[in-house]
Amino acid sequence: MNNGSELELKTVNELAELLRLKPSWVYDHADDLGAFRLGKYLRFSLPRVMERLERGEVGSTDFGLRTQRPNSNN
Repeated sequence: MNNGSELELKTVNELAELLRLKPSWVYDHADDLGAFRLGKYLRFSLPRVMERLERGEVGSTDFGLRTQRPNSNN
């Protein structure tokens, strides 16, 4: 039996906050993140999103690549 957390769906704003991204990024990548469309609403399964991010299935190379500071040789 599931503990319930696997079934909890996140809104765009909740997911954006968890990923520390803007909601617009979540909207732009909703299909790649595996969004469920409930009428005009989008909902996300966090385990499904994390699996897709870890596999590199999200269509942007921006996620997770900002770990290096820009080189400031000016």
